[in-house]
Amino acid sequence: MPVIAFVTPKGGAGKTTATVLIASELAERGQTVAILDADPNQPLAAWATKDIAPPTGISIVSDVTEDSMIDTVEQAAEQNDWVLIDVEGSANLASAYAISQSDLIIIPAQKTQLDAKEAVRAIKMVRDAQKVVKTEIPFRLLFMRTNARVMAGVQKAVQSAFQEIPALPVEIAERSAFQAIFAYGGSIKSLPKGVGGNVRNAQENVEAVVDAVIAALKTSARRAAA
Repeated sequence: MPVIAFVTPKGGAGKTTATVLIASELAERGQTVAILDADPNQPLAAWATKDIAPPTGISIVSDVTEDSMIDTVEQAAEQNDWVLIDVEGSANLASAYAISQSDLIIIPAQKTQLDAKEAVRAIKMVRDAQKVVKTEIPFRLLFMRTNARVMAGVQKAVQSAFQEIPALPVEIAERSAFQAIFAYGGSIKSLPKGVGGNVRNAQENVEAVVDAVIAALKTSARRAAA
């Protein structure tokens, strides 16, 4: 079963948001998803205990450490259709183990010069892990909190900092619905009526991201088989 790690050496890039959105959409497509929370702040555990429960099919494993990471991933992969790993926002051994066990690495990043620099650090973490396991580990940038109202010139200047890094063709936009799920719990579809702004557009955004993730996995699998 596919294992995906969400990796960035810094906090605040949108790693947990991406994990929750993708996991929720997969679960709503009838898949079982184990989310491994390796962040000491346990943001996923906090989301799961809000008033609205996570979608059916999602299970959360908290307090995953460097000592338990590999065994936990293996067990979760045996019992679920998908395993998503939300690692700590820093470069550490638990992150390295998570990367080594993954079929795809997603590197969430906002379109800033700082996040471009941190994305390069994340890629180095992936390549270091590749040397250990002696196999290619594919990775993709996932741009987070993008805003269509940002001036085109500014956006273009920042985009150039990421131009050598492969990215998913779909970005996660800045939307109030994505913030609301961490206040209320659950998924976009389960938000109370009137909460989250244009929920339909938010849902379509996440659906497109998940389709892009699945396509990236299929592309990587074909290359590995070639």
